[in-house]
Amino acid sequence: MKFSYAPSQHAISIAMYLAADAVSLYVTNSVDPHAVAAFQQAIARLLTEDTDTLYMAQLTHNTESDSADGSSLGYLTMLHDYGVTWPGNSPRLSGILT
Repeated sequence: MKFSYAPSQHAISIAMYLAADAVSLYVTNSVDPHAVAAFQQAIARLLTEDTDTLYMAQLTHNTESDSADGSSLGYLTMLHDYGVTWPGNSPRLSGILT
């Protein structure tokens, strides 16, 4: 796990399930309460916008930015390069966005 909210008392968990035609990964992690809104917005964009467009826009932004805040390419790369899909209308995912 690359990032987690250190003050949290909740453990990070990672589970992997193998099916005949899919591998499913489920991750729980804590986020800084001040970063929740930005994280929700990022997830909403990943669910509703074209990942090719988002990927190219983020690459362009990163080449033009002097920010050291991170590339913001983690989820996008998984979606764009590796065909990872979201769990659809999962109640757990919906809970993240509300």
